[in-house]
Amino acid sequence: MKGNANSYVLLLTYVDNNWMDIGDNIYPKEGYVEAKKFTKDVDIKFGLCGFLWGKTNYFPYEKNKSGHWLVIKVEFGEDLIKTDLFAERYKFNSGLVVCYGNLRKTAKYIMRNKDKDDFIRSSRIVLPEDIAGTTDWRKKNIKYKSYN
Repeated sequence: MKGNANSYVLLLTYVDNNWMDIGDNIYPKEGYVEAKKFTKDVDIKFGLCGFLWGKTNYFPYEKNKSGHWLVIKVEFGEDLIKTDLFAERYKFNSGLVVCYGNLRKTAKYIMRNKDKDDFIRSSRIVLPEDIAGTTDWRKKNIKYKSYN
């Protein structure tokens, strides 16, 4: 990953118990990850995908109890493609796994790190109730309240 100051974003990603996503990409617990195959379209099976800054109102595919949540640091640019308007899902080619754990742990990581200088400035307006897994988000989205 190259990039300059203020050129990265954090994405919340879900993988199953085998550390694999919906596109059969295998993720490490930390470090560099790259899609097996990447296409510049909205098909999430051909790329890595996640929720920008952990912001979403629902999880269309994720089985929240049976896998792992990851935070991926991704370079902000043309390879960051919005794939789902309502779930705030984005597709990307590669990134760095910087945190893994349950939904609560990954939300805390995003909250603690979103204001650092290497992230794009828009991260400063992300509120706690926007980030999946925070206490405020769970209150707003009662149906996910049991996901730790």
